[in-house]
Amino acid sequence: MQKERQAQAGKKSLLTQKIEAALRDHCGQDYSLDDLANNLQRDKFYLAHLYKNETGQTINQYENSYRISRFKSRLLWTD
Repeated sequence: MQKERQAQAGKKSLLTQKIEAALRDHCGQDYSLDDLANNLQRDKFYLAHLYKNETGQTINQYENSYRISRFKSRLLWTD
């Protein structure tokens, strides 16, 4: 199952890529799933379902892992 998800990770749809880009752009801001849906002009439940099916994780999990990776990087590369 894990290998299957990794293979799919390289085949993300354009919409999934836009979801991730929007989350990265608004990282650290008050940005909800409703805001994301409005910006992408899609239903929030559709976005959540699509993202989970394509990546194997929720939008919230992606957002949290991205934030953690940013903070790790800051800890490593700043005084």
